[in-house]
Amino acid sequence: MEILEGLEIVDVCLYIKKHKILIVSDIHLGFEESLNKKGFLLPRLQFKDTYNKLRNILNNLDVRKIIIPGDLKHEFG
Repeated sequence: MEILEGLEIVDVCLYIKKHKILIVSDIHLGFEESLNKKGFLLPRLQFKDTYNKLRNILNNLDVRKIIIPGDLKHEFG
């Protein structure tokens, strides 16, 4: 969905057409594991879902750069 000329939202990303840049933020990989350690049992689907979304986006767009401004991983330890 184009929100401004040359700038569009593609699933969970922002795509700058002119520069072929994909911006993705706040993925929080490991969130489910963090909750599991605290006793909240959730199905571990996040990584697979995120991988499939990004693979689909990259297969359908001409991307030269990926920018990850923050929160790629949920916690470090």
